[in-house]
Amino acid sequence: MKKYLRLTIASIIALSFLSISAEAANFKAYSEENPKIEPDGSKIAFTIYAPSLRGLEAYDVPFLEKDDYLKNVVYVKVKQGASLTLNNKKPTPLARTLTDLMTTKIVRPYKKFEFYPYNQYDKNGVNRLYELNYAADIDPYKACVELMKNDEIEYAVPIFVRRVVDYVPNDPKLNSQWALGKIEEFKAWDISKSDTSIVIAIVDSGTDYNHEDLKDNIWINPNEIPDNGIDDDGNGYVDDWRGWDFVGDVSYSEALSNHWNPDNDPKPGMFHGTHVAGCAAAVANNGKGGAGTGFKSKLMILKCGLDAKNSRSIFKGYEAIVYAAIMGADIINCSWGGSGGSPAEQDIIDLATQLGSLVVVAAGNNNQNVDYGRFYPAGYSNVLCVGATTSSDKKAGFSNYGRLVDVYAPGQSIYSTMPGNKYANENGTSMATPI
Repeated sequence: MKKYLRLTIASIIALSFLSISAEAANFKAYSEENPKIEPDGSKIAFTIYAPSLRGLEAYDVPFLEKDDYLKNVVYVKVKQGASLTLNNKKPTPLARTLTDLMTTKIVRPYKKFEFYPYNQYDKNGVNRLYELNYAADIDPYKACVELMKNDEIEYAVPIFVRRVVDYVPNDPKLNSQWALGKIEEFKAWDISKSDTSIVIAIVDSGTDYNHEDLKDNIWINPNEIPDNGIDDDGNGYVDDWRGWDFVGDVSYSEALSNHWNPDNDPKPGMFHGTHVAGCAAAVANNGKGGAGTGFKSKLMILKCGLDAKNSRSIFKGYEAIVYAAIMGADIINCSWGGSGGSPAEQDIIDLATQLGSLVVVAAGNNNQNVDYGRFYPAGYSNVLCVGATTSSDKKAGFSNYGRLVDVYAPGQSIYSTMPGNKYANENGTSMATPI
C-alpha cells in the first residue's frame, strides 16, 4: 500500500545540485508569465522540497483556476522551533512579510498535537501547520512564494478546494445490488458481519442520518451529552454527539473567502454523502432497502459540503480527517479529490495513519493515469486508493488507473440510499471507495 509522490526529472536534477537537510525545505518558484510547463500542458507555480516520514519529497504545485483554491488564505508550516504570530514586535524579515501581506488572522488548527498524548503520533510536525489569513490584494501563489523566502518557513501552499467524484452517464437504472454478488460479499458475511465497534468516517457532503436504512448504524459519540451546550469530552467541538458540520450554512463565495459557520448537524447538503454512506454500511437484514458492505459497522458522519446546489465541493476535508482519526475511526472514507498536491495534506494523512486510521480514497473519474499526479488524495502515500469496475469486471470507462490504484471495486450503477428514505443508482469511484 505504501506509495511515493512522483519526483519529476527536473526535480531530481534540482535535488542533485542542492544540499537539503531533513530539517529545512527549499523551493523553486516560477512566474505565471513564465511557468514550468508539464508534458500534459499544466502550469507549475512552484516546486517544494519538503521533509516527510519517507525522506525529502518534491511537490509540484500547479496553477489552478481561481474557484479551485481559497482566497486570501494559505497553509504555512514553520520549521522546528519557529512560530507564526501577529505579535512579533521584532523587525524580522518574516514579520515584515506578514505586514506586507496585511495579515488579519493566524489560526493553528492542530496545536493540540504539540502536547501529550497527541504528540506521540505527530511524526511530521503537523502541530507546526498554520492557516494564515491576509487582506492584501495578492494571489495565494504569490503570497506563498514571499513567505517561503523566510528561513523560518518550511513550506507555504494554497488551500485547494476538493470535489466529490461521482459520475452520472446515461445508464439505465438497476434495482439490484449487483456489486455484492460480484465481490462475493455474501460469502464474506458468512465469515464476518463486522462489528458495532468498527467505525467508518464518511467525510463527505453530509448524510441523511435519519434514513430508514442508515439510522441504526449511525455512530454516536459516547462521551458527549446531546445538545447541552458543553464540550463534554473536551475535544474542542461542542455537542458533537452524532458527528460534525465543518463548514455550516455558508455560500460558495463565502467558502472561497474562508468564511465558515460550523455546527453539530452533519445532515444538510446530503445527496452524495447519503449515497456513499449507504454503500459503506446501509443496515443489513432489516427488511428495508439494501445492505452496505460494512453490515454492522457504525457510520461517523462528517459534513464538508455546502448546500444541495454546491454539495459537490468539499471544504475542510482534512480537518475532518484529523477529527475522525482522533475520535477513533478505523476507516476514513474520502470519495473526493482534485488537482494539486500539497505537503500539508500529506502530513495530515500521515498523522491520521499514525493515529491508527486507514484513509480510503477515490481514484477519480477522469480516465487518467494517477501515477503522473494531478489528482489528490489519490496520489498521496499512506492511502488505500480505489478505482471502479463494471458488472463485467472491466475497468469502468471513467475510472482513473495506474500503479497507485491499490484495488478496484464495483462503481457503475450502484444502488444505495438517498435522502428522504429514497434509493437510487449512481456511478463513480465515489461508490467504489466505500464498497
